[in-house]
Amino acid sequence: MLYTHKKHIMRYLLNSILLVVTTVTFDNINANAAPLYKLPEQVMVTLSKNSINDEFANFIEKFSTDTAFQINSVKFPLKVTWYDQDQEKDKVTYKTRTDYKLLDLRNSTSKSQTDQMERKTTVDNNKSAKITMRGIDNGILVEYHFEKTKGKWFLILIKDNSM
Repeated sequence: MLYTHKKHIMRYLLNSILLVVTTVTFDNINANAAPLYKLPEQVMVTLSKNSINDEFANFIEKFSTDTAFQINSVKFPLKVTWYDQDQEKDKVTYKTRTDYKLLDLRNSTSKSQTDQMERKTTVDNNKSAKITMRGIDNGILVEYHFEKTKGKWFLILIKDNSM
């Protein structure tokens, strides 16, 4: 039963993709002719956006739970920036494999008042992504920047904007 359901979903997705490709092809052949059928634009965007977000979410799950995978998914030396309030200027350091600390970037539900976090993920055209961790009433604000290179996601920058 489950196999049949997945088969129907795959067939629907493939037909939708074929329809979009066919529509784009016909649009390119004669720009003045109306396409035979065109999916609403927001449906096409939603399908691709959801699959991109799901792919990145799967990456973050593995990144946060598999130590070897995480180490191999970081571009070293890793640039880390923060604002030094004492010297009133931005600071930069570069982490190597040996001084890098493992990260858990999954959504977490903490009951403690001091470490409650709000997490926002932004994926831009399946090429770059940013996870922003904002503390709730605790001054924490950290951005984790990712870049997709040769089909693989890599952590390339950490920006600590905490107060």
